[in-house]
Amino acid sequence: MLDRDGADSYQLHSLIHAYAHELLLREETAEGRAAAETRLSRLTRVPRRNVEFVDDAPACKDRLDRDLLAEDLAKRLRQAQDRRPEVSFLLHLDGPWGAGKTSLLNLIEHELAASALVVTFNAWRYARVEPPWWALITCLRDQLIRAQPRRNRLWWHVKETWARVRRSGASYLLAMLVLAVLVAAVLMIFQPIPLAPKDFGDFAKAITGGLGVLAAFWSVGKIAARLLLWNSASGARLLEQSHTNPMREVTEHFAWLVDHASKPVVLFIDDLDRCDEKYVVAILEAVQNLVRDAPGGTKQIPRAASFVVAADGAWLRRAYEKTYENFQGAVDEPGRPLGHLFLDKLFQLSVPMPAMGEEARSCYFDTLLGVAPDSGRQEPTDEVHEAQARMVSSRTEGEVLDVLDNASPPVRRAVIADAIAKMSTPEVSAATEHELQKFAPLLLANPRGMKRFVNTYGVVRTLRTLEGNTVGSDALALWTIIRLRWPLLAEHLEQDADLIDRIMAAEADDDLPDQLKCLITAPEVRRFFKESQLTPAMFRSCGGGQIG
Repeated sequence: MLDRDGADSYQLHSLIHAYAHELLLREETAEGRAAAETRLSRLTRVPRRNVEFVDDAPACKDRLDRDLLAEDLAKRLRQAQDRRPEVSFLLHLDGPWGAGKTSLLNLIEHELAASALVVTFNAWRYARVEPPWWALITCLRDQLIRAQPRRNRLWWHVKETWARVRRSGASYLLAMLVLAVLVAAVLMIFQPIPLAPKDFGDFAKAITGGLGVLAAFWSVGKIAARLLLWNSASGARLLEQSHTNPMREVTEHFAWLVDHASKPVVLFIDDLDRCDEKYVVAILEAVQNLVRDAPGGTKQIPRAASFVVAADGAWLRRAYEKTYENFQGAVDEPGRPLGHLFLDKLFQLSVPMPAMGEEARSCYFDTLLGVAPDSGRQEPTDEVHEAQARMVSSRTEGEVLDVLDNASPPVRRAVIADAIAKMSTPEVSAATEHELQKFAPLLLANPRGMKRFVNTYGVVRTLRTLEGNTVGSDALALWTIIRLRWPLLAEHLEQDADLIDRIMAAEADDDLPDQLKCLITAPEVRRFFKESQLTPAMFRSCGGGQIG
């Protein structure tokens, strides 16, 4: 087999290496054994004798080709901040437990390191701290202070504390405490020292009493600071109970923190899907209040923070639906349950975790097993250069996809980064947006829905390209519209795309949920599928990660 014509094109799996080597030792002569072993080593990937222990910690080094997705998302965050720095951009990374959300956050943080200050908030770690907004804003404050040069941290802390003093209305009490301390200190300093020995005892008692008064003032000041300046969770609860509009004070100070950061602030909220429903909703509502009510900063152009929430969308939706159970039936829409409506209102963009293709899965597993890559395989450099040249000359998304379609698998892998970069250029992006205009009649008739469609289509195109899927623009656009307009229907279509045929025939089987029965027979839905001419095969071609 090793001498067969074309054997160089074979790639044997590492698991048969030991068996093949055993046959080689048993059947080859001593003279031909060395040459045969060399030949075998070129055709197989040899694993280490002992597989090392692999931990389950989030990755900081990309092994799943997700660095390109991280680069794309970081670019979108920077663009949002550059275009409208006074408006917050909220992004949702949607995926189940173990999908790699935290690892992707690490990659995004690396991409943003030079242009933004990333603040990481682990929701599960603070799940027992009430109120939730206090933990969030305290985490932001602490990380902002740590980001300062060491020589400036004390002064920055003083400025931040004074900002809270002025805003909380505690300045009068603080001034009285300071005045009392100063008076006591002056009396102690300028009181004449007795010369007679018999008076030293009384003087010592006076000094001791004065020190006791100072200690009492210090203790009272610390307690007042913790309570009146909400420098503790109990102080935050007191703020909520004693102020008629406590969140106004909180959002004003949040804006002050963001405004005084050295770079634009991006807050990462991780592990929220490990918390209970009540806390999930409380954190997301706190974020919404901070985003919606935060006033402009002191700079000429006010600065707002961006948020990236990494959590399973199914759990977030369930949390809202359970918390606002009384809203069911009154607010939700056909095909868009209550949980989807809440998340759509909060996030400008929801990004599914990319699916692992068969090749990526195999390569990743080989890496975990310690399998050495095939060093004898050479990339077809000339073909890569030719594909890159065609990519440079491409002017539309379709032309970029044609280059990928006509490339061999090794060449396609080599130029994926070039394809994603090309599709994000102003020239190709403008051409894509022009092509998407024909889908305007199929979208929800509001500006938010249209913006969400354009943003979602762009990031889904990046995902599909990373997965090696070059689905056509029309099919992907229609798939995206269904995900945004009728997410409940899209979930069922991903399990059974042939449901499209039943929609066209207006057939509602008894095995379908009641809400879905009403949806597939609705004239609006049937009209959409009739006008779009979307087929089950086209829908299946859009497979991969799901949009939340």
